[in-house]
Amino acid sequence: FFECARMLARRVDSAHPGDPAAQARLAFRILTCRMPTEVEARALDDLYAAKKSHYENDLPAAKAVCGADDAHLASLTVLCSTLFAADATITNR
Repeated sequence: FFECARMLARRVDSAHPGDPAAQARLAFRILTCRMPTEVEARALDDLYAAKKSHYENDLPAAKAVCGADDAHLASLTVLCSTLFAADATITNR
């Protein structure tokens, strides 16, 4: 599923350039067919922020995740990968 997460990250990144919150919500909506609740949205934002902070300080790790020295895309890829494994996604499949 990780390659799927990479492609989903690229898709939502191109749909909402420069807006990580909108990107995360779109990824959630694509995978679950609904918008995230306020609590879920906050969790998505927190996960993205934590991963972005990590990858900004470790660009080689970001490259390993998304194929580029791009902390944003690596963080979005991890977020999408997490969504693929989430209960809300699995029960929707």
